[in-house]
Amino acid sequence: MSSHSTLNHRQKALLGLLSATALFLPLAAEAQLGVSPSQNAAFLTELRARDPKRADENRDVLGDAREKLETGRALSRPEVFSFSAANPRRLNADLTGFPSQYQLGRSYLSPWYDGVVAPDNTLQKAAGINAGFAFEQGFEYNSAINGGKGGLILSSTLLFDGSYKLADNQRLTLTGGLGFNWVSGNDQINWSFFSDEFGLAVLPGTSLAYDAQFGPISLTLYDRVSVRPYFGILQNDLGIAGTWQIAPALSWTLNYTHSTSHDVDGNYFGSVLPVADLDTFSSILSYDINAALSVGLEGALNWLDHDNDEVANDGTLWNIGAFVAWKLSDNARLRVATGYQHQEFDNTAFFAFIPPFFVIPNDSSDLSEPYYSISFSQRLSDRFSHELAVGYESNLDFGSNFTSSHYVNYGLTADTWKGGRITASGFVEHSDQSASFNSGRFTSFGLDLHLAQQITSRLTAGFGYSYARFETDISNTFGNTATKFNQHILGLNLAYALNARTQVNLGYQSFLFTQGGTPRADHHRVMLGLRFQF
Repeated sequence: MSSHSTLNHRQKALLGLLSATALFLPLAAEAQLGVSPSQNAAFLTELRARDPKRADENRDVLGDAREKLETGRALSRPEVFSFSAANPRRLNADLTGFPSQYQLGRSYLSPWYDGVVAPDNTLQKAAGINAGFAFEQGFEYNSAINGGKGGLILSSTLLFDGSYKLADNQRLTLTGGLGFNWVSGNDQINWSFFSDEFGLAVLPGTSLAYDAQFGPISLTLYDRVSVRPYFGILQNDLGIAGTWQIAPALSWTLNYTHSTSHDVDGNYFGSVLPVADLDTFSSILSYDINAALSVGLEGALNWLDHDNDEVANDGTLWNIGAFVAWKLSDNARLRVATGYQHQEFDNTAFFAFIPPFFVIPNDSSDLSEPYYSISFSQRLSDRFSHELAVGYESNLDFGSNFTSSHYVNYGLTADTWKGGRITASGFVEHSDQSASFNSGRFTSFGLDLHLAQQITSRLTAGFGYSYARFETDISNTFGNTATKFNQHILGLNLAYALNARTQVNLGYQSFLFTQGGTPRADHHRVMLGLRFQF
């Protein structure tokens, strides 16, 4: 972000707090995919379901309620220009771009998650081409940028979603979003090599994939890319996956992913930024007891290799476990998994300190612990849907070798009256870092409430409130420090459809941060958005 010397006293207090608790800037470049057992299993399930014969395995039982649920959680989503501090600790080193507390429903090979709406399929050719395109233009006033002086942000994004049928058994798909952001009055963004004013953004999930079915074997080759705006990090995931139907009830999926991260911020953090490669082999062996119940084994083996071994530890990480997937009905899914994780690091990195961030793990810890995850999604009716995720697992971190986290999140969306909708979500997370110079415990909890009303056939209004509480007890060589702070967010928005292809959105958001012993920090955003469907 911009130089810290330009920040006012209020923002300095806030950024100092956020850096101390390591909840704000994910500086490390460890790819997360394949390291977390729950995320890895979700990705393998998505890859299996690219074969039409297994499409139902990854079908979202919430249907169109998914978009409603995501809308209801939008305020707490850690977005760059909102400066929200609601990052989940267990995903701190995740550069794939999905740092929400609520993880169900996500897709790795498309960006249609986390509030991004896919374009309609408007181009259909007899030659096998199907595609849709949309353009979004945003205009925003944000009081927090430019050292608290405020300024204008312009954001332009092209969304695309298309496929080409090469043959009856082969398909090529291209999906994603490409955009630019510009911030007025700011010449020290350093988010790309080519410009300090315009920032490139590639939506996480933007991907090119080739799918083929050869008898009992389905194959997917994919390349997935994302650019975190304002952080100067590009991540590319190149992989190949295959599923073999060994017997009518037995199938085996094997995936290899090479994830690499690149510093594209104009050398803002220099050689200290720990960019890395992560090579992952992951697998699921599934046995269908009947049409509704499957059991199996899951596992992954990962090699983490940093470009600069002096600033971060390389490691070997693996997990192995068993799972049960139960389709309780066409509108209800339950998955339970449990297993064992092991992470071993070479511990060759030395400690480095860049005020105000502790970014290098002076850590000699290894991990040998069990994990578990439970996910449940249900569409109770056309009007009510809910889902629950519970788990304990360990993930890579940037302030230490790893973080072990207990987490619970729940969401409910209900169409309660004509044209009206209420969405409520809540989360709890407790995380422990492995021992390092600046490690500690982190506890957070919060809730998200959202009310939407269809006023006319073209006009919709929404009101949201988000609350999050963060607590940490960080221990280091300077002694113990305890930090607690609260985040309140209020949001209002109006959406108006000019016609079938064009929509206008007007929004306002207000943020308030409080911490004992320091002045409060607050800011606000006024946003105008235009979306045009090609």
